[in-house]
Amino acid sequence: MGKVSYLSELGARMGFAILPNAQSFKNDYQDGKGIVLGRQGGFLVAVGLVKAGDNTTLAVMVRFRKGSPTEAIQTKLKELPTFNGFAGRKTLQIGTQGLVAGWPFAFKKPTPDVVIAFVNEIVGQLQGLALPFSGKCEECGSHDVDEVTLMNRVPGYLCPSCQSANDGG
Repeated sequence: MGKVSYLSELGARMGFAILPNAQSFKNDYQDGKGIVLGRQGGFLVAVGLVKAGDNTTLAVMVRFRKGSPTEAIQTKLKELPTFNGFAGRKTLQIGTQGLVAGWPFAFKKPTPDVVIAFVNEIVGQLQGLALPFSGKCEECGSHDVDEVTLMNRVPGYLCPSCQSANDGG
């Protein structure tokens, strides 16, 4: 199954938007083309396939509001068998506004059911710990925002003024 059809099936199963040209997981050494993007439990969730050389990884980004207790989140998630077992080889990076989990695979992509369970496990652990988005601009906090924007390839809630300021305009 190709990237687009895999993302289409995953997006449909999760009820997320399919953005085949989004490059949220692209950087200097890896290519990440296309994501599924949606909201779950007040958090923004993006899932995509990432390729670095011959290695392919399923990447999951979960964004939460600034001010969330990142150390407590890291401690709680690192305790999960998903992240502390040797066999899984899953990676986890936590920042002040979200996390990125990576699930390397060699030949066969994880099935949509397994991906959905993985995302549900992460989001479930964040409930009551991380701060969900409040419907306000995450930058200035003074304007209502209900549309997700990709700014510098990262999904978020930014009002038009903050989008313009962050865009250098």
